[in-house]
Amino acid sequence: MNYMQRGHNQFAAYPMGGDLVQAWVEVQKQYLRQNGKPAFSFKLYSGERIQPSPYEAAAVSVLGEFNPNDGRQPLFSFVRIGQLKPAGNGGMRAMSISRESVPSQYAEEEWPTIVAIVKTYRQNAAELQHQANIIIDNIHAVADANQARMDTFHKSNDAHNAAVEKNWDDNAKYNKSFENYQMDRTIIEETSTGGHATTGYALADALVQNYPDHFQYVQTPNFIKDVDY
Repeated sequence: MNYMQRGHNQFAAYPMGGDLVQAWVEVQKQYLRQNGKPAFSFKLYSGERIQPSPYEAAAVSVLGEFNPNDGRQPLFSFVRIGQLKPAGNGGMRAMSISRESVPSQYAEEEWPTIVAIVKTYRQNAAELQHQANIIIDNIHAVADANQARMDTFHKSNDAHNAAVEKNWDDNAKYNKSFENYQMDRTIIEETSTGGHATTGYALADALVQNYPDHFQYVQTPNFIKDVDY
């Protein structure tokens, strides 16, 4: 969802594994609302789980009243809903929907026709899965592109922050060097251990002059943070 939002892509969200009828209704409500259209309602009369196709994880068939809520009359409907098996990962899934409807007042008269239509219906599950895979692959591509943009932004931001921090660090070193000059002190290094110490100029000069193999002055760029400044 975060990936889709970053790319300003339209999507619908519903918990995986929930009721298929409710999932169909809620997902369609979201799409219709996003496109400025009235959401339909569905009054369930009866339903049952049915044998899914090889490409489906679950399927149901239900009878109910489909109301488009757009001024047209409600429709007595037979609806078959299938949940396709997931392709890849990422929490995305596809559904297959078939709906045969007739105006409610003609339901009894036209029901034999509806039944005949349903009996002759054959779902091309392989094509449905293929189309679902294309959609899911596109969602993955959008997500990857969004992640790449975010990674580039973060790298650029990290580089900028590093440059700013280095500038601050350099300023702190030279400020400390100037402070040492004002206080008549300097920083020396014990060469065998690499240890640094801040001391007065007189003592530092004596150590460096008399023990050049053991002591040397530390130049400002080589100051150690939290030790020399």
